Amino acid sequence: MLDEIYAGLTKPLSGEDAKSGFLKRDPRTRLLPPDTPEKLMEYFHEQIFTDGNPIVLPTEQKVAEMLKATSRKPDEWVGQMRPSPPHEAWYYTVEMVAVNAVMAGAKPEYFPTILAIASKGLTSMFSSTSSFARMVVVNGPVVKEIGMNTSIGALGPNNRANSSIGRCWTLISKNLGGRGSRERRTWAARVIS
Repeated sequence: MLDEIYAGLTKPLSGEDAKSGFLKRDPRTRLLPPDTPEKLMEYFHEQIFTDGNPIVLPTEQKVAEMLKATSRKPDEWVGQMRPSPPHEAWYYTVEMVAVNAVMAGAKPEYFPTILAIASKGLTSMFSSTSSFARMVVVNGPVVKEIGMNTSIGALGPNNRANSSIGRCWTLISKNLGGRGSRERRTWAARVIS
């Protein structure tokens, strides 16, 4: 066994293993082709754009409503995130964050808080060999303004503001920070009936 380990550690690297630099992100398209809500929902699940639970389809109208909650421009850069060190830090825009906020079921009044979280560029899906998790602490008058729960069960899924903001952070981490999906899109879904 030691001979195999030694051979594996001393043989020259293959062309693929010798590459250096960041892993590049695939190009994104802005809109998905029109389809039925059922087929679009299935597509989002197949592409791993969700956390495994149903989402609100991010139609152009719903994303536009979310964007009204900020004075920032849709194409303005919010931040960057990398899923792990060998990956390139991927930049994302206000519109990309709005799409994920819609998917998470967030109300537009939560969007400034979501943008603040997204601007930090920290993934909620940190990986480790030990069991720990990341959390966000929201402070100030906004907590009462958007109706966050700061009492018993504050970390539980029993408050729309708390749960949809946390869920949005997970979706941002999956979809904008590079974890999970085979294709990365800004997606707004065009629904046909």
